[in-house]
Amino acid sequence: MYKATIIFCWLVLSSLLILSSCSASGSGHSLRLVPSAVNKVASQSKTLPPEDGATQMTEVDVSYSLAKSQITLHEPVILNFTVKNSLAQAVNLDLGADREQNFIFTIKQPDGTTIQLPQLRKEGASRIGRLTVDPRQTYTQEILLNEWYEFPIVGKYKLSARLAKPMQTSEGASIEPTVFHSTLEVQPRNAERLEQIAAGLADQVTTASSYEEAARAALILSYINDPVAVPYMGEVLSSNHMVETIVIAGLERMGGEEAIQVLTEASSSQEWETAELARAALERIKKKH
Repeated sequence: MYKATIIFCWLVLSSLLILSSCSASGSGHSLRLVPSAVNKVASQSKTLPPEDGATQMTEVDVSYSLAKSQITLHEPVILNFTVKNSLAQAVNLDLGADREQNFIFTIKQPDGTTIQLPQLRKEGASRIGRLTVDPRQTYTQEILLNEWYEFPIVGKYKLSARLAKPMQTSEGASIEPTVFHSTLEVQPRNAERLEQIAAGLADQVTTASSYEEAARAALILSYINDPVAVPYMGEVLSSNHMVETIVIAGLERMGGEEAIQVLTEASSSQEWETAELARAALERIKKKH
């Protein structure tokens, strides 16, 4: 009987404690939860390195460099443009008509004034400017800056360059244009140096293994705006390498006595097209004066 009484009292007391606990929980006190094993694992997760032998490529390197940072007056100014694609996907770029139109250049002249050069526009047929640089490949191009600007006086010039349009990966991600800054020093005219350059370019035209090579050398030669280059332009004009249009345009830009004499001789050429181009250039020169 005594033991039964004790057991009954213990049961009643336990019930009261349970009711008290439930009442406390219902009055706004919450139980503190311990993080689960799943949460602990998630908080410790991290990106695993590539498998053995795998290389992660994440860059497209766009660079510009002057072939020479110091030249003499009337020398050609060459800028090298490079796109190195280290991605695992192709990169598309649009250089514009003739692969030149979408370059934007700004020049700070020796007197301190800054000008933004207009985008280059050419008449007639031109190369397509849309290019694809495949994964882990490099594209390079020479740019003749004299096509945009003459660099007409001695002194230091500050040059900025960029592309007008961003590049895109084959998956559609944009790559913003890199801006290039450099300094070019133009020293006083050196006739001997100019003649060496002109002779070398004329030789490149006559020994070129393709029209593209001949045309490129003829174009650079045509922008040496100096009388010492004229005899070499005349030599190229009569070399029958199909660069007559390029050379005659250069002689017309120059427009001095020496250039007019070469054009006059060309206007009597047995090659009908050369003669017509030369006569038209002479007419335009006359109208300017």
